[in-house]
Amino acid sequence: MNKLVLLMVVFALNAISLTAAAVSRHGNFSVILSKSEKKLLIIDEKSGDEKVLDIGSKPVSVVTNGDHAYVLDQGLDSVWVVNLLSGKTDLTIGVGYEPFSITLFKNYGFVLNTMSDTLSVIDLASKTLKSTVKLAGIAQWMVVQGKYGYIGTYPGLITILDLDALKIKATLDVIPGDVPMVIAEDMGYVLNTITNEVAFIDLTKQALIKTLPVGGKPVDIAIHGKYGYVVDQGSDTVSVIDLKGFSIKKQIQVGVYPQKFIIHGKYGYVTNFSSDDVSVIDLSRQTLHDNIDVGRNPKDMVIEGGHGYVFNTSGTDVDIIDLEKNEAVKQVKKPKGVDVDLSRTRFYFGVKEAGVLAGRGSQVVKKKRKMN
Repeated sequence: MNKLVLLMVVFALNAISLTAAAVSRHGNFSVILSKSEKKLLIIDEKSGDEKVLDIGSKPVSVVTNGDHAYVLDQGLDSVWVVNLLSGKTDLTIGVGYEPFSITLFKNYGFVLNTMSDTLSVIDLASKTLKSTVKLAGIAQWMVVQGKYGYIGTYPGLITILDLDALKIKATLDVIPGDVPMVIAEDMGYVLNTITNEVAFIDLTKQALIKTLPVGGKPVDIAIHGKYGYVVDQGSDTVSVIDLKGFSIKKQIQVGVYPQKFIIHGKYGYVTNFSSDDVSVIDLSRQTLHDNIDVGRNPKDMVIEGGHGYVFNTSGTDVDIIDLEKNEAVKQVKKPKGVDVDLSRTRFYFGVKEAGVLAGRGSQVVKKKRKMN
């Protein structure tokens, strides 16, 4: 394997996929799961060795811990435990119905099961199912802060799980929606796309402080200093929130159908799906600074080395933005008919055909791979 590609291959922590591939990394190993191909590619970054194995009936995500990868399989309601050293499956662990998310914390893996309203707890040392926790509704997401896990459930509760005792401590009467809670210091911010509100949760007191109406369909929030920036997808705005006063300071008009808010230096970048551009927000003035034209339907953006990498879901798949000049400098097209995933500045176009496309600044290195 090309050493440059090796050095630049995936740098993701327990990433959940954006589309049809999922990526995870731990130590020397990078792991790429192709959902449609039902294959797992294991790359030893130190030696360059690669192993590919068939995995699962309907694999949906992968995380890594130590010398093992854990693949969620919705088809068989199980977790495949893969030995990264041998490249073989050690065993499978049965969990609840339709597992869709796994969170690793200390010695446990916490699996959310969407159809059984349960949380399966896996002991990572013994690789066995330790317990099953019944939830108050359909699980949406889980985030960890300190010794507690916060689980959003539909139609309207946040369950607080004591991660040491593995028992529910309390529930909060907060409608969580499907956007995971964002944590900054001792506060949690929960977006609700139905009621168009942001809920403020004091994580020390584990209590709801306030709910605040924002623009239409809030889908993302980024915290910068004493302000929060909420992407209002339904109203094509960014609501600027005073986090101490629990109030809206102003709203900034951006492009059409905004998706994500990404902060870099003195600017915030908003990907606009339907207007095919990225809005640049001056964070000190809290005004629109510029709009950068990119490829069709930009969804997400990651930043590294003075460049922004914009993932587009149609047409050209990766636009590279010079963040000093705030202009697009390069476009990278994906091969036809293959899976795609964006993980930091590494672009995965499936296991079978395209291998790894790795970006560093405006230079792009592409490595083809053919699998049997």
